[in-house]
Amino acid sequence: METSAPTYGRCFLSIAVGLSPIFLIMGIAAVFGSNTVTWNGQNIYGLPALLVAVLLNILFAAIVAGLQKLGYWLLGFLPKKPASA
Repeated sequence: METSAPTYGRCFLSIAVGLSPIFLIMGIAAVFGSNTVTWNGQNIYGLPALLVAVLLNILFAAIVAGLQKLGYWLLGFLPKKPASA
């Protein structure tokens, strides 16, 4: 039974969906004046904070998905175990 590694798009989508609740909570908190979203060393408030939180979600998901695919690629170099009968 051969298993294949997921595509980058599937990795990205699963990580982005998994991270979205925390980023949305931080963005909504920043809309109401909390210091939860920072960009370029400055706290951002209001609706721009929600936009930045969504952009950071995409950025983090892209980086983590890339690292995940790199791990799958490196694991491909390990010798395969023979299938037991």
